[in-house]
Amino acid sequence: MTAEPDSLAVAPGERFPSLDLRTCRDRPSTIEPRSAIVIFYRGQWCNHCRDQILGLAHEIDTFRALNVSIFAISADDFVGANDMCLDSGGVIDIFSDPAATAIQQFGLADRDEMVDHIIARPAVYVIDADGIVRYRYISRTASDRPTSALLALAAESLSRPVRKESTTA
Repeated sequence: MTAEPDSLAVAPGERFPSLDLRTCRDRPSTIEPRSAIVIFYRGQWCNHCRDQILGLAHEIDTFRALNVSIFAISADDFVGANDMCLDSGGVIDIFSDPAATAIQQFGLADRDEMVDHIIARPAVYVIDADGIVRYRYISRTASDRPTSALLALAAESLSRPVRKESTTA
C-alpha cells in the first residue's frame, strides 16, 4: 500500500467532490454522492472486495431504510464492473474508473502482483446530505475492511446533527 491516510485527499469534514466515472453498463456518469457510502475497491477479482460488496448488497434494505445509497468504484474495465454489478444483484451502484483518475485523485493508487495496472487501495467514505465526508476508513491491507454493521452505524449517524466542538475560556 502506498500513501498514509493523512496524505490522502478528502478528509472528514471536507466536501466530497463530484466524480466522472463509467457505469457498470459502460456509460459515462458524473456522481455527486449525498447521503451515501462510497467504496473504493481493488476489483471484481479480489475475494475480499467481493465479500465486502456482496455483504453490503445482502444488507441493502438496512441502507435503503436509512435513505443511504451505496456507490462502489474500482479500476475494473467494463467486464469486471459489469460482473460485480451482476454478482451484487444490481442493488449496489458499481462504477468503473479504468484510467484510475478518481483513484489517483484520492491518493488511493496501489499495485498488486495479480494485475498489471493501478488499482484502488480499499477505502470507504460516508457522506452526508450536504456532501460532507462524515467518516473515512482507509484499509491497511487487502483484507482490512469495515463490517457492514459498522457501515450501517455510520449511515445511521447521518441523520444526527454534527456536533461542534465548544471552547470555553
